[in-house]
Amino acid sequence: MIISLAPAEIKKEGSGLDVAIALSYLLASGDILFDSKGKIFLGELSLDGRLRPVKGALAFARKAKEKGFREIYLPIENAPEATLVDGVSIFGAQTLLEIINHISHDTDLNQKLKPEKKK
Repeated sequence: MIISLAPAEIKKEGSGLDVAIALSYLLASGDILFDSKGKIFLGELSLDGRLRPVKGALAFARKAKEKGFREIYLPIENAPEATLVDGVSIFGAQTLLEIINHISHDTDLNQKLKPEKKK
């Protein structure tokens, strides 16, 4: 399995891509199935599957909305900051498994903090 972080000229730093990389791997390998359209994922992933908060959730949410994403999944600690952006649904989670169960099995994610507002 190869994970590409192209384009190379865009600087990537920190661990905020951990959750997205983990889910991409699981989706590509067929271990989980879900429709990724309109969804974006942020967060550091600990070895036991817990999500750790990252810096910049508000800026991330603004950019995600600007790019047309409708759902943002991130650590529960970052969710209140991300809810300041209207027009996207914010899902805070404590573990990667919570996100997986929600997106692949359509279970409720108890930490859904703010629904997308209808236009």
